[in-house]
Amino acid sequence: MAELAAVKDRVRQIILQRMGEVTEDSDGDFLRRSGSTTVFIRVKPWADYGQNLVELWAFVGRGITPTPELFRFVATRSDSFMMGHLGVMDNADGTVDIGMFHRLLGDDLDAEELMAALGGLSSSSDQLDDEITAIFGGTKFNES
Repeated sequence: MAELAAVKDRVRQIILQRMGEVTEDSDGDFLRRSGSTTVFIRVKPWADYGQNLVELWAFVGRGITPTPELFRFVATRSDSFMMGHLGVMDNADGTVDIGMFHRLLGDDLDAEELMAALGGLSSSSDQLDDEITAIFGGTKFNES
């Protein structure tokens, strides 16, 4: 297994080389704003398999009232994207957040793979948050 810090540094360097800048939040996640959403990138260990993972995710709706129609939308659209799938996260106030998620193996990650995943997730999530909030309410990530 590659060292976690080395994989994270590799991800940082790829983003810097391809995008010219790297933004990192207080949790150590890399961020890429994409229209009305933001894609988060986190490097973390996958101890069960002796690997490191690179997780990418973006919120495509926040604070949405859960309904059967919403869950049907998520279930039937979840795997409709080249990069990423949909998921639902419960909030303490009874609402839910909808996110797009994608994972890559990090130890042998190359620039093309990371940038394809980031580009695909960025594009899909920026379009999908418009659709989800128009149909189900809630807010877009960069509006909250």
